[in-house]
Amino acid sequence: MSGRKSSEVAAVLKKAEKTRAATEANYRNAASARLDSIQKHAENLEAYEKEISAMSVALTEETRKELREEAEALEKEWNQLRSSAGTSRHFQEITAKLRNRREEYDNTLRSLDRQADDVREAVKKRQYGWYCDEEYAQAQRIQENMKKLSEQKNAFLHELEKEENNANAEEIRLRNLIEQMRRDAEKAAQLNQRAADMIHLRQEAGKAKDCIRNLIREIPAERAVKFLPEQYQRLCSQAEAFYRMTDAEVVQGLSGKMSEISKFSMELDTMYQAWKAAKEKTEQFLLKIKTLVKEGKYYHPNQYLANPETAQAIELFAFLSAYHDDEYEKQFAGLVQKAQQLLDAEKFEESCQALTEAETLLMEANAYAGTLQNQLIGSFQLAVDTRDIMHHAGFKVKTSFINGKDARDGFCVKCTMGDETIDFDKVMMKEDGSVVMDMYHTEGANSCGTSWKLLQEKFNDAGIPMTDVKKNGNSIFRKQAAVQGGDRKQQH
Repeated sequence: MSGRKSSEVAAVLKKAEKTRAATEANYRNAASARLDSIQKHAENLEAYEKEISAMSVALTEETRKELREEAEALEKEWNQLRSSAGTSRHFQEITAKLRNRREEYDNTLRSLDRQADDVREAVKKRQYGWYCDEEYAQAQRIQENMKKLSEQKNAFLHELEKEENNANAEEIRLRNLIEQMRRDAEKAAQLNQRAADMIHLRQEAGKAKDCIRNLIREIPAERAVKFLPEQYQRLCSQAEAFYRMTDAEVVQGLSGKMSEISKFSMELDTMYQAWKAAKEKTEQFLLKIKTLVKEGKYYHPNQYLANPETAQAIELFAFLSAYHDDEYEKQFAGLVQKAQQLLDAEKFEESCQALTEAETLLMEANAYAGTLQNQLIGSFQLAVDTRDIMHHAGFKVKTSFINGKDARDGFCVKCTMGDETIDFDKVMMKEDGSVVMDMYHTEGANSCGTSWKLLQEKFNDAGIPMTDVKKNGNSIFRKQAAVQGGDRKQQH
């Protein structure tokens, strides 16, 4: 039996609690926002599908006879558009499954909290707080499960992000589909009218020519020049030749000419709608990326330790700039600028690729910032605990940043009592949660052995296990070292 003390168990549980406290709020807010967003998209999709089911296109028998190819093409397109709806149920089922997943994670977290409470109660029953090996092992398992749960939640947020993107894209698709069906319904009415006009205009060549002129004028010239320049120029030239035909030729060629113009208009509209949908998708992706960068909230470690409730949250890049560097921000800004330039150049697919890179970079930056925040908070807490312990032990204490400006490289804690000094040259927590405490002891007139035993108890009571201190290569705590274990040593 190794003889773990209650303070060591408390230290492990304390580390698990801090890991959870700094990230749980962000997770809950992000998960709720994503789930609500997917649910809203599913409701919108259901409303769109009801609207689609109520829509219809009606072509007269005259239209089917006079404009057979156009009528068949329109009905085929209509049926294809209508049959492509019906995805709302899928996203409703997805939402329900994702909500169940979130509840499972919440239940797991509550279970781990109860296990931690049980461990604390068990420790209290140990006589003198000794021989807590079983409780220490349980606390380590709780900490490992907390870390595993945090990884599962991060993966869950990524899955929510993916499903939200899918639902948003589907809503855009159905919205565009409804617009296209409305246009097809209008085209049907126009075809019906044109068919009726053709029957009447066969005897009136002049009116037939005016009809062709009007159809040409109805084509958006700027759009035609942009998407089908050669075909548009050829169509206009052929229309001019049509105007010069005899009345008999005009009447005979009216149906064919109207069909040519109609086919051109449909092809132009199809190209324009595809361009418009790609542009809208890219613009919304860019807007989403610009919004996502503001969602991650972090804290100055000193403010958070002073009072988590009143600590002022700062955005991701402001936090990284303050405690790391601005490399992530520069890369992100470069990708967003590249995406904007590609969007302006109407290279939508390449723009979306740049935005996907920016989104991945943002996730990486948030993950790193979360780890850095935990490290800084841990380092601040270690420095505060060390300062308080040494102050209560009668030392004059001076605490400073190693790098002179912030806690990223740790703290120096200089302690003096008369002619005796104990310098903690480095006090910090690493990214993996391990603790570094380097110290140098200049001994005064009194013996070191007794004072270090007292300090050991103080540090252990604060949840900072001090398992051994060496002087001139020899252990001060030989007796304790035989029954105590640990993963950290301080030397002076």
